[in-house]
Amino acid sequence: MKIFSTIAAFAVLAAVPAPAVHAQDKSSARKAQEKGTAQIPRCQRNLGTVAIVEPDNQWWRELSLGSPEAIMRVFVQQSGCFTLVNRGRSMQNRAMERALADQGELQEGSNIGRGQVKAA
Repeated sequence: MKIFSTIAAFAVLAAVPAPAVHAQDKSSARKAQEKGTAQIPRCQRNLGTVAIVEPDNQWWRELSLGSPEAIMRVFVQQSGCFTLVNRGRSMQNRAMERALADQGELQEGSNIGRGQVKAA
């Protein structure tokens, strides 16, 4: 649970837009951000599978922030603690493929049967 709190905290901090600065003139905040990014916790073994799904209530827009989904994906991938599965557009595409199969539009031998989705 601690990893999720860390990821959420970094997601909120990283979602705040920062002004562009020259590489040699980095502010102390930018240096701290880079140092924090370099300190992403790493796991020795995979702890399981996780799916990141945006909620229907996009609370971050009220604060003029971008979606935390992208930065959360980066932290999950770089930590090596979890296998990340995509439940966004992938599930919509899967439903479309099933509809095509039901209409007989797919090539013969296409495997879209049960057991194709990894549990999260």
